[in-house]
Amino acid sequence: MINIKDTNNRIVTINSIINITNAMKLVSVAELKKTQIIYKQFMKYYLNIKKIFFILNNKKKIRYNNFCNKNILLIFISSNKGLCGSFNSLLFKKLDDYFCNNIDKNNVSLLTIGNKGYIRLSKKYKIYKNFNYISNNINFKYFSKYFNTIINDYIVGNFSNIKIIFTNFVNSIKQYTIIKDILPIINNKTDYMDKYQNDYILESSKKKLYDYIFPLYLKCRLYSFVLSSLLSENSFRMLSMYKAHENSCNIKNSLMNTYNKLRQNAITSELCEVINGFKFLDYK
Repeated sequence: MINIKDTNNRIVTINSIINITNAMKLVSVAELKKTQIIYKQFMKYYLNIKKIFFILNNKKKIRYNNFCNKNILLIFISSNKGLCGSFNSLLFKKLDDYFCNNIDKNNVSLLTIGNKGYIRLSKKYKIYKNFNYISNNINFKYFSKYFNTIINDYIVGNFSNIKIIFTNFVNSIKQYTIIKDILPIINNKTDYMDKYQNDYILESSKKKLYDYIFPLYLKCRLYSFVLSSLLSENSFRMLSMYKAHENSCNIKNSLMNTYNKLRQNAITSELCEVINGFKFLDYK
């Protein structure tokens, strides 16, 4: 049976949960704004690198020809921490769907970024490499040395395709999990290739310029996906903590109503006992 003491203990507990969820909500909002600033500044740089790369690739039909194998490297970006709602579960579902649609699973190697992905996937799939520690640092220079490993694995021919699974950030409400091809690069003709093609004078050899721009473009592209995933993670956590905070407040209100009713019943019972006592004395 519910009593006043148990109800009061539950109210104290729910108050702690309210404070924690509110603090985590504020932290996730601050992290989201911080990452958004970095993302916007970086995308200006990335789009210019992308434009130069495709113009150069259009001028000189250069390809990095890897060995004829069917090995695929699948990069999986998850979170390092929990309490972010369905962020990781949607990624795991996307990965399972990918493996269901691809018969030969032995040709797929996983590279995980994020501790949550590594812990779960290492029990079920073969992990080629794990970069879970790099998602704590969103500095491009710090990322570059790890992305060099991925690019070199493709150039030497360890993999014929590199794909990535991540959560694409549209806005703080809309995010969706997608799979994108990283390598090989399909040289689709774009508007800016025709628009800016004649504005560039290549002073060095096209091959040297391409050798410099090619890895830089890939690292920028991978880094943009990591930033997008971080934005989505913080957005998921913000919404999750907002809902948790709201639900905690509703539970607290319900407990306060129960506590007040129990307290009122206890006071009424005590008054009845006192009144009955006076009646007994008057009868005497």
